[in-house]
Parts: sequence; C-alpha cells; structure tokens
Amino acid sequence: MKKKVKELIKSIEIQSTYWTNYVKSLGNECAYTDSVIENIIKEAVQLAILTDNEKLLDIKKEHLLEFLKEEVPYRFKNIIETDLTGKDYDLSDEDMENIAQSLYDNDKDFILNYDTIDCYLIKKAEAIVKSRTDSQVETIRRVCKELKMDDIQVKFDTNLGCIVATDNQKNRWLDREIYEFLINECLGWNADGSLQEGFGYETKAIKKLTEDAEKYGVKKELAEE
Repeated sequence: MKKKVKELIKSIEIQSTYWTNYVKSLGNECAYTDSVIENIIKEAVQLAILTDNEKLLDIKKEHLLEFLKEEVPYRFKNIIETDLTGKDYDLSDEDMENIAQSLYDNDKDFILNYDTIDCYLIKKAEAIVKSRTDSQVETIRRVCKELKMDDIQVKFDTNLGCIVATDNQKNRWLDREIYEFLINECLGWNADGSLQEGFGYETKAIKKLTEDAEKYGVKKELAEE
C-alpha cells in the first residue's frame, strides 16, 4: 500500500505544488496514517478527473465511484445554498448514491467538465422528484376512487411546486392538507392502527398513502382504547 501511495504522490507532485509541500511536511513513512492516505487518494482522483492525467487512470477507475458518492452530496449542498429560489430537492442518501452511480456508469466523460456538472445534477434531481410526486399523485387518485370521491382532481402544480387537489365544491388542498383530509377526515383508525369497521380494509393504496403522508408529518389519529 505504501509503495502505491508513494507512486501516487509522485504523480500528484507533477500537478500540484500544494501536495508536494504537504507530502514533504509529513517527514517520514510513519506519518502515512489511514486518513492521510485517504486524502492522497482523493486528491489523485480529483486530479485524474480535472487533468485526465494518464498516469492516474488506474486510480481513477478504482476510486472514482467512491469519490463521486462523496462529491455529489457536497455539490448539491452548494447548488441549494447558491440557488436564489431556495429550492430544496429533499433527496435521500439513496437518491444521492443513485445519481453518483448513474454518473459513473453512463457519463464518465461528462464528469471531466466541472463547469456543467451542476446542470446535470439538477436534471437528475428533478427527474427523481418528478418520479416521486407522480407516484404520490397516482396513490392519492386511487384512494379517492376507492372512497368514491370521484370529484376530487389531483395534480402536481409545477408553478407552486407541490401537489394540488380540488373538488366540485371549490375546496382546495395543498401537499400536507390533502393527506390530513384523506387520512384523518375521510378514514377512521382503531387504537392499534387498523381501519375502523365501516371503512373496509387497508388496501395497498391506503397503506402507501399513509407512508407518503409521514413524509409530510401527517400521522393517523388513533381512537382511544
């Protein structure tokens, strides 16, 4: 491992004065702790991406995915903090890893261009959000149909950036409100969390609805024992 690290350091020194001085400051081999080695590898991967240095291609292939999994969340944080609209994609760790994997699998040449990578990440994030909201909208529609509330129309409003539901009585619910209405006004729950008699059984759509609702902080209001 130390031999490999020394080879990396030699390649890095060609590109980076900072790392030349940093490595010299370590003094001896015993200074190569796990954290130092990890930082050296990260620097090598970064240089491989930015410079396409042929000497670093092997380390790039070996550690690129790991690098991207760390870099994607960092860049998203930067995107959100610098976006004047204040838009937050609310991506999970799994979402971030999937984007990193997609970038690694399908767009290896693209990552060499740091000036345009943010546009790619935003595009991926919006696709994830759309898929998520499409699923939520479809679930709400199914539950409304099961409850014989066919006059309720549901869609994702791109201008408002949220789910909007309306009915023939000119009622209007946004995001959390439609979940509150369906779960705790249109359905009743026993103390053990099961549906009360008269509401049928908990279908897959109702179960999915309650799971989606929790993301908005909406929980079942249970009857007292």
